Amino acid sequence: EKVINSPINTFFDVTPTGTIMNRFSKDLQTLDTTVAFTIGGVHVMFYQMMAVLIVVVASNWYIIAAFPVFILLCGYLFSYAVVAYREGMRIESVTKSPLLNFINESFSGCSTIRAYSKEAEFIQKNFQILDKNVLANQIVLGCWCWYGVRMDLLSVLLMIAITLLCIYFRDQEDSVLMGITLSYILQLQGYLIYLLYMLGDLERQMVSIIRCFKILEIPQERQEQTLQFPTENAEQTIYKNWPSQGVLAFEDVHLRYRPKTDLVLKGLNFETRAGEKIGIVGRTGAGKSTISLALTRIVEIESGSIKIDGLDLSELALERVRHKITIIPQDPTLFTGSLRFNIDPERSNSDEEIISLLHQ
Repeated sequence: EKVINSPINTFFDVTPTGTIMNRFSKDLQTLDTTVAFTIGGVHVMFYQMMAVLIVVVASNWYIIAAFPVFILLCGYLFSYAVVAYREGMRIESVTKSPLLNFINESFSGCSTIRAYSKEAEFIQKNFQILDKNVLANQIVLGCWCWYGVRMDLLSVLLMIAITLLCIYFRDQEDSVLMGITLSYILQLQGYLIYLLYMLGDLERQMVSIIRCFKILEIPQERQEQTLQFPTENAEQTIYKNWPSQGVLAFEDVHLRYRPKTDLVLKGLNFETRAGEKIGIVGRTGAGKSTISLALTRIVEIESGSIKIDGLDLSELALERVRHKITIIPQDPTLFTGSLRFNIDPERSNSDEEIISLLHQ
């Protein structure tokens, strides 16, 4: 809903298609499913590790002396590696969006690419973008391999330390308990390594979650109505018959596509009469299409007013404005579905009415 109601000029015009696809594919899947499984795995590993630790300490209490140093070293390595791992995943996610965008654009313009015999150039360009994404993946894997090797080394050192402690206290402890201790120690270090791995993976998934929550910060089109009517019946009566004449008036309209760009419409003034058919002529970039965008409030004007039959469009509910104005674009777009759905998506007319209209 946030994306659908976002302004075209400040969101869709500046956001690549690949970025939007990435949000609604990988990032959203991570938020919906992967994070829950990872959090569950973290809890399971933690409780299993604590259970094994209790058994080990109960068997040989002096074994606990080796764990503080081991845990501190593991925490240090984890804090050192997870930063690089998280940033690597951020880079991987950033480099994936241009790849998706390039593939989507290549499919859309496939006929043009073939017509100009540019297949080799686009294949080479695809390899370049893909290499950046693969390189980011390799960095992530390298970080985790670096961390895994050092954790294995610490595990070996822990086993050596515990073995030496068992040898030192061999005359004071039961050999059976020592055997149990050594076997459980192997499980304990495995649980700890896997727990830290899942915590690192959870940290990586937070990147996708943050990107998803960024969607909630997208500015929205102004939907509400500010024009006040005396009564609700008066409002319904006016809207039912509006527009009745079709008198369009632009009064000192100033418009720019984005806050820091130049004005496209600079003090535009004109008024049409009822029933007129008006043609707008001008060179490329003169603002012809911008007038239609302003008329349907796809781009909000900066100052001035646009009125139809005396009602200021900026004061009306956006849904009512767009429901009453029809635009036939230069490049037609067909949505997925039947032809009837494309003609009447709200199904507000019968088949007979649509067929009669098509015959006209």
